[in-house]
Amino acid sequence: MSADEEIRRARDAQQVLENPAYRDAYATIDAALVSAWRDSRDPKDREDLHKMLGLLARIQGAMESVMRNGQITEKELLRKRNFAERMGLALH
Repeated sequence: MSADEEIRRARDAQQVLENPAYRDAYATIDAALVSAWRDSRDPKDREDLHKMLGLLARIQGAMESVMRNGQITEKELLRKRNFAERMGLALH
């Protein structure tokens, strides 16, 4: 994947993570799963709900990782461009 593609994906992920509808949906699902897990008396159901909570967290973590990696790539690309510009000016 090119640096530009990685940066675009990071911005897309950030838009999703900061979107109020996504945040509300995530919080609603998380709260419902935690509540169902706490209220469950069946060990199998509790295990399934616990797995669902873990998967929900993994999805969130994957989105955050895409965002962070792209932000790091963008900063590195800017650093390299600034260095190249400074070196170009220093050579004249």
